[in-house]
Amino acid sequence: MSISLVIAASLVWVTGYLDDRKELSVRARLPLQLLAAILAVYSLGADFRLLPDLLPYWLEMLLLSIAILGSINVANFMDGLDWLTVTGIGIPLLLLGILSAIFLQEPAIPAISLAISGALAGFAVFNRPPASIFLGDSGSLPLGLITGAVFLLFAGQAGIIPALILPLYYILDAGSTIILRLSKGENILQAHSSHAYQIAKRSGKSVYFVTGSLALLNLILGAITAAALWSGTLIGQLSGLIIALALTALLILYFRKRV
Repeated sequence: MSISLVIAASLVWVTGYLDDRKELSVRARLPLQLLAAILAVYSLGADFRLLPDLLPYWLEMLLLSIAILGSINVANFMDGLDWLTVTGIGIPLLLLGILSAIFLQEPAIPAISLAISGALAGFAVFNRPPASIFLGDSGSLPLGLITGAVFLLFAGQAGIIPALILPLYYILDAGSTIILRLSKGENILQAHSSHAYQIAKRSGKSVYFVTGSLALLNLILGAITAAALWSGTLIGQLSGLIIALALTALLILYFRKRV
């Protein structure tokens, strides 16, 4: 990690601030976010690779930049309910920091993860339903960028499969929502309220129920990640991922059930 990550986070913070104040167009936002994503990938180090035997360097860097760009926007998309970011990002980062300190030798991962989760714990006091303070784009965008970068760094140390387990709810909720909206011919770049957690809230489930369910799921995903890291085998990691996918999909389907 380096000063380039700070510059990248500052760039998306400014972008988010301007968007909060003046509602920037997608055409104005995306190039700045992509530049920030490229800087974030650069901050991981010149030798950072996830799939060196499968992809050429330039293609892997492009895909990693797109992954960071996705993380930036998913954090923004999912920040639509009090305490959701606290439970949806804060808890995974707390667990990531603890697991990294136990299983890995990279000090930057627990340092960054625990610092951000601690900041979100402080934010939770004021974001408690009914919230008096919100992240806005200027808060959610840099949070998504840094979270994406630290999970990539974790993937570089622990492997891609364990790194996918902890953020699985955000990945599946956002991914399934995009697919459903595309299937309906909707513009996925326009504002909407089609995420599973939003449907659950509209169907009558309380904010505490939705965020509590997500918190419980993320604690279970943390235990599965720990087991996958402890196993040290591909079979163990794949088994953990399959179980995590099933549990996460069940919660999303339950949230999407209109009752």
